Amino acid sequence: MEEIFGRIINQASHQMGRAMDAYAHQLGITGMQLSVIDYIATVDFAPIQHDVELEFNIQRATATVLLQRMERDAIIVRLPSPTDARQKLIKLTDHGQALARDAAQYIGAQQQAMHDHFSPAEIATFKEVLTYFKDLSNQHHQDSAIIRSKKIDHQN
Repeated sequence: MEEIFGRIINQASHQMGRAMDAYAHQLGITGMQLSVIDYIATVDFAPIQHDVELEFNIQRATATVLLQRMERDAIIVRLPSPTDARQKLIKLTDHGQALARDAAQYIGAQQQAMHDHFSPAEIATFKEVLTYFKDLSNQHHQDSAIIRSKKIDHQN
């Protein structure tokens, strides 16, 4: 039987998530928090909540709770945006910056393991395949939404 690509990607994603959760748990945080910390530390701008929602493809309510807990645990602070009073910029605290160093070490080791095992050409192909699959999945999701809306229109 031929392997189903989506299943393999899903299994790999879950395994990576479990490993990251286990590492993050040693630091007293969740894997998702570790990912958000790394994101905040590596982007070249001060993100707002909407940036986190888009980067991690999560709902507004999920992002709100996630960031509130990170703020409560003194990992981040949210400061008013100088350009839009409705938005709050997300910055790492000193504690968050220390966790960012841990995140960079963990993620860097994962990246290095890939580079040690695969050639640059194989890594480029891997990225291309994942990007294609992600785009294909997004297109399927959009097509499904169009079909659902047409069904609703026909029912009315």
